[in-house]
Amino acid sequence: TGPAHFFDTSLHNPFYHQPDVDLFTVHPQVVMSAEPGDQRFGQKSRSYIPTPDFFVPVAYEGLIGDTQVRVSYLPTSSFPIIKNEELILIYAEAQIGSDVNESLAAINRVRNAWGLGNYLGAIDDASVLIEVLAQRRYSLYGEGHRWIDLRRTGKIGLIPEIVVRYRSTFFTHIIGGYSAGYYSYIWAEVLDADAFEAFKETSLFDQETALAFRTNILERGGSEDPEVLYLRFRGQEPSIEPLLKKRGLK
Repeated sequence: TGPAHFFDTSLHNPFYHQPDVDLFTVHPQVVMSAEPGDQRFGQKSRSYIPTPDFFVPVAYEGLIGDTQVRVSYLPTSSFPIIKNEELILIYAEAQIGSDVNESLAAINRVRNAWGLGNYLGAIDDASVLIEVLAQRRYSLYGEGHRWIDLRRTGKIGLIPEIVVRYRSTFFTHIIGGYSAGYYSYIWAEVLDADAFEAFKETSLFDQETALAFRTNILERGGSEDPEVLYLRFRGQEPSIEPLLKKRGLK
């Protein structure tokens, strides 16, 4: 449960794919890597049913498979802005290198919820991170997180032939009104890290903190000044210290 986007007949859910019409194939590696009994895999995918227009396995845009993505069941299905299990896995990752027992408890909470037993693999930092990424892969499957997860954790990189081109001369839209607004991104990271600090001070599963976040931030939206809403939730001005620590600068 949690906040969600709602859709209707005039605005369809972009994660909806019409079965056996929109050819959105599950990568065979995802099929092979799914643990037996993982209920997420059955919930987020289904087998193709052959039609006069195509055969199974389906070959489309270089990918061959017999299973299709099914993230949303209807074009009007609501879609969560953030899932509780995503928050739990964020917490599990945040505890790596600090408290492995907390990491494992959070990981197992997600695993158990989807019909899997406790994680029994190695508990060094690298192995626990791989397990967190594996759980995120299936909990958030089809939502666009996988590539970002692999890039931010250094699991994939650009091939040498692709030259990095992110220089100021390529950032043309910084001129013409964007300018200082660009720093809103880093301020958003400050708020993100400081808000998460509230949970670290108690617990990710602390109901009072979670309720305060829900009622003062998520439910209120743009109904009041954001600064007022944040102060009401946090009880203090946002601090840059959590972000500095997160980035290894403190």
